[in-house]
Amino acid sequence: MTVRRALAKRGVAVPRAMSVTGFDDDPIAEWGSPALTTVRQDFAEMGRRALALLAERLVAGSSCKSIGGGCSTTRAVPRASGMSYGR
Repeated sequence: MTVRRALAKRGVAVPRAMSVTGFDDDPIAEWGSPALTTVRQDFAEMGRRALALLAERLVAGSSCKSIGGGCSTTRAVPRASGMSYGR
């Protein structure tokens, strides 16, 4: 919210001149004007995937030194503060 206030004080129009995006999709993101576009993480799904990967590696007897890759559990939550998202 502070970024949008600072931009407004300087006459920078959101989202016309600059897009603003938040993180973790806090409920307050919907309250401002314009509503804040955010990124949401599905922590429950992230935990399920981590546990499944760990179990798979333990059963296979492989090393857990590197656990990269996999499908992302994050998604954009487009709202008015982003420029023409998905158009």
